[in-house]
Amino acid sequence: MRVKKQTNNLLVEALGVPDDIKMLVEIYGDLIIDKLIENIGFKKYKSSDISIPNYGEYESIHGKFDITGSESWKFLANSPKWDKNKWKIFPMYKNSFEINFRVLPSEYFEINDRESPGVGASFIFEPGKMSIKTTKSGMEYYDSSNFMFDIHMTEGQFSNPISIKRRLEAVISHEIFHSYQLFTKYKKTNQVGYGSESVLNSMQGLLMSEFNKDWNDFLLCVYYTLKFEQQARVPQVYYNLKDKQITNYEEFVSALKNEDVYKEIEMLKKFNSDKILEDMTKINSFQDVIMGPIKIQQMMENIKNWDDFMEIVLDRLQQMGQDISSIKRLGPKVLGTPENFFKYWEKLFHYRADQMWRKLTRLYDKIKD
Repeated sequence: MRVKKQTNNLLVEALGVPDDIKMLVEIYGDLIIDKLIENIGFKKYKSSDISIPNYGEYESIHGKFDITGSESWKFLANSPKWDKNKWKIFPMYKNSFEINFRVLPSEYFEINDRESPGVGASFIFEPGKMSIKTTKSGMEYYDSSNFMFDIHMTEGQFSNPISIKRRLEAVISHEIFHSYQLFTKYKKTNQVGYGSESVLNSMQGLLMSEFNKDWNDFLLCVYYTLKFEQQARVPQVYYNLKDKQITNYEEFVSALKNEDVYKEIEMLKKFNSDKILEDMTKINSFQDVIMGPIKIQQMMENIKNWDDFMEIVLDRLQQMGQDISSIKRLGPKVLGTPENFFKYWEKLFHYRADQMWRKLTRLYDKIKD
């Protein structure tokens, strides 16, 4: 049994799900669920009317709670799942959590083609404060800042919070994996951050438009191609599927197609440089007559100044403490015309979509019963 377990662990790590994060994922999942149950039990929440598109008015329960770094550390170190030797490999210490939760009607998830519960999250780190420290007793630990989670659940899930744990653990694994990426890089190279991809990550947020959905969808595709984001989606999918009793490859692919990451892959695969330009110039309404020229002008300016924007973001991130030695500039040929610009990205989007699909399908050998 020991040999089989070791073999399974090696297999999962080879597929992009490091064994070093598994204990933390499970214990932090227990922590958040315990605190959620506690807040619900003591009715630490509010209720207010909200308007839901395509549904109508709904009286929604919502609440918020924080878990301090000291609280999370105490829970971690006292958990029956705690293993100090495992923790020493990835010694996350005193991580704080901010949890927001809201109850929505089950129809909301059906109308919007979303899985319930919906769990959004972010891992926040301060580059200037990132370090590996040592306590007075000589214990080495990693200071990795904090996490934020937004949980949207149905009334049934609110009544039985333990039912959301699998989905929650999947998202926790994604965010902890980001922390793990930073930790392993810092330990090996003494460099802070995700490297040059951090520039594109910030760029896609900076250049979002208030009125050009086609441009925003393009920027979202840029985000989906980032390697550090694609890597973090592998453990997330693993945790979502590992308990689904999948017995053959067809069932695996069917389950995989229900994951959010599949929609992301499809979005990358379907990106077409000709179509995005056609859609931006199409006149379907009076609003298009007014906004069309503005959208085109904004797009042209963004493309023309793409490399300059990258330099500005690079300088800002370096000032914040991220170690980024260089960035890939697209150059005058690619930026010379919208056609060249979008053709460049179309090729990269399609390549990364295929790459991501291959990574995910390799999980089958681990997930199948």
